Amino acid sequence: VGGAGMFIADSTGNFVQVNKSFCSLLGYSEEELLTKNSVDVSHPSDLAPIPEIYRQVAYGEIEGSSREKRFIHKNGEVVWAIVSGSAIRDPFEEEPHVFINVQNITDRKLAEQSQAEGEARLVEAQRIANIGVWSRDVESEVIEWTDQVFRMFGLEPGSIDVTLSEVRKYWHPDDVEMVQNALADVFETGGKYDLDHRIIQPNGTVRLVHEQAEIQYDEDGVPLRLFGTVQDVTELRAAQSELRLSEERFRTAFNAGGTGMVMSDHEGRYVEANRAFCDFVGYEPEELQQLTSRDLTHPDDRPVYDELRDRLRSDDRVNIREKRYVRKDGQTVWAITTGALSLIHISEPTRPRLIS
Repeated sequence: VGGAGMFIADSTGNFVQVNKSFCSLLGYSEEELLTKNSVDVSHPSDLAPIPEIYRQVAYGEIEGSSREKRFIHKNGEVVWAIVSGSAIRDPFEEEPHVFINVQNITDRKLAEQSQAEGEARLVEAQRIANIGVWSRDVESEVIEWTDQVFRMFGLEPGSIDVTLSEVRKYWHPDDVEMVQNALADVFETGGKYDLDHRIIQPNGTVRLVHEQAEIQYDEDGVPLRLFGTVQDVTELRAAQSELRLSEERFRTAFNAGGTGMVMSDHEGRYVEANRAFCDFVGYEPEELQQLTSRDLTHPDDRPVYDELRDRLRSDDRVNIREKRYVRKDGQTVWAITTGALSLIHISEPTRPRLIS
């Protein structure tokens, strides 16, 4: 009558009696189950001990036990359950029987599996992005690191007791005061901890990490812990520094050169122009930003211009051509132009520019 699945089996596991809940759990009718053995509806990985367990429970060699096991539903799906059994001895029957109670825990097992898979994906994501997660208890000052933080510091996971004094040993000496001041400011102002600093791994390698953290509070506004992330940004910051240097060099050459230079977007609209080009065509930079390079191209040269523009959208090779411009005063001027796509620009980082 109850909601739990129940059945009685003989000492070999043959079903003798089953309730409706157990039938519903496995999708079989009572008549179908009474022709089967428990082995027939058990998961292949759980078969080995079943016959012996039934025999031992039935004959009192072991006390009734409780364990997790998997059944196979009639439709092929796996059903997880906690089964507990005890012996039934009828003085009028020679062979003892076993009473089994079956509690369905499939939803719980699926949730645990989903959580485990999510945690595994998180660990893998942290490894790929080289990001670790840490927390520091405000009252006890106990610090917890994920495995990726240990690896970032050049350590095996769990190889040290993570305390503030221990972590401080790995901070670069020149950055200790900066990190300590930043941490103190977080607790004083409740602001966000956000900075780059260097660490020194046990083998002497210096790495640059970026840390972010915020204070978590209880319902009464009392600080509980500092929770944050740390990411190794050594290569990222080096690449950003090199890009800034390249852009500075380009900017110097662009502005100081005696040759006319312009930067246009993918539609040919002028974005920037140096002084030499402005003087060449007679427009000021602000006026050029309202025009396209096609507007200044001599009408007879526009078909060639259109061809080159389309080619440069799919080909970053330099193109060299003679062409005519029409100045603001209407005068036609000749020039040799070169053009190529470039990713060095000031805005819209996803849009390459045409440098001419």
